[in-house]
Amino acid sequence: MSALRRTRLPGALAALVALVALLAVGVPAPAARADGPAGGSSTRATTGGAARAGTEAAATTSRRVTGFAARGTGGPGTLRVFSGRVLPAADQAPVVLQRWTAGSWVTVARARTGSGGGFDLRVRPDALGNRQYRVVAPAWYGRPWVASGALDVGAYGDLTRVLGTGVPCLGAAAMDPRDRPCTNPDLSGSIRPDPRRDGWQDDTGGAFSCYVAAVTERVRSCTYGSRSRDALRVAVTGDSHGAMTLPGLRDSAARLNWRLDTYVAQGCLLADPGPAEHACHLRRADLLRRLVAGRYDVVVVTGYRETGATPDAMAVAWRRLQEAGTLVVAIVDNPIMSRSALTCATGATTVRVALACRTPRDVALATPDPLRKAHALVPGSVLVDTTSLLCTSSVCRPVVGHVMAYRDRHHLSATMSRTLAPYRLDRIAAAL
Repeated sequence: MSALRRTRLPGALAALVALVALLAVGVPAPAARADGPAGGSSTRATTGGAARAGTEAAATTSRRVTGFAARGTGGPGTLRVFSGRVLPAADQAPVVLQRWTAGSWVTVARARTGSGGGFDLRVRPDALGNRQYRVVAPAWYGRPWVASGALDVGAYGDLTRVLGTGVPCLGAAAMDPRDRPCTNPDLSGSIRPDPRRDGWQDDTGGAFSCYVAAVTERVRSCTYGSRSRDALRVAVTGDSHGAMTLPGLRDSAARLNWRLDTYVAQGCLLADPGPAEHACHLRRADLLRRLVAGRYDVVVVTGYRETGATPDAMAVAWRRLQEAGTLVVAIVDNPIMSRSALTCATGATTVRVALACRTPRDVALATPDPLRKAHALVPGSVLVDTTSLLCTSSVCRPVVGHVMAYRDRHHLSATMSRTLAPYRLDRIAAAL
């Protein structure tokens, strides 16, 4: 029977027409499409609380997905609940949750809408790190196929445990308050690298393989980690201290499904370019333009606490990044060792003597870190402070957890950087 024409038909013929009409409007579109994630325009989600809403469906149809968000915390295997509404509302309309996997959208959960068009889809992520999801409402009784925008959802858990070195009490792990006092007999009699032997100053771990020294040169950029189209896009920028964060961050990027772009160079920390005659004007203007144009999900900033950039100038650049939808994360600079503490470590007759070398905390932190004040000036920025993993309440040591933490008075070693990375990454992931 055709409801539009209101024409009466013989019973058998009426049944046949009704069946054809039902098939014509009720066959759903394929569950997965070959088109990829939304890329830079994708909405990012967090592992804690409600995720930010996904991009709304294209305005070319009146049917749409609204309020797409995710709830849940924890690492792989923990529950995530994806919710939202399909409008105009229809009771029992099918919806499917899809995850970007190996180059295509793959269905991972199915449900039906309630009377108000609302839905809940449940899934337990099976992989560490960032993944993109979308919800699809298939074609249904004359209503067209529609999909939400892509939503990034992380499954991280406790990265201090997941990404740890596997060696108890090594480096930063020795200062973890959850494990103190921390002892590992296997480390007795050793320091990595040993400051009493030649070459300890060269423990850079390739941090300067993509580094520019001349202020007049454009900052180079290199890419590490995941190349998947659904990777979280992260940029790291800074001076030589920024470069020394890379050994640890770079090693973990692929496991987290993060694409890591580096912008590290001598001096001229990211800040407002300032007047044209300033020595850093051209480099800072170019760097800021590239970071804003890159529309990164996260930009990590760090640098030497004795930088010439002022907190106010840093804040101007950070706000520009925030306007582009980027989360700005500042890693507090490490303490500065006294010359006597380094001499103590390099001249120590035993490992026990080297472990006892120290700089008073108030001396090591005497120079205020401008990153702290810049963070205070920019609401929404994130401060990652791992000072407590390098210092006690009274002293800072050049040897931490049987690791020579410094290459000189103020540059960390690559070995120490790698033991700090799980703690830094854990705090960044918590802010996503």
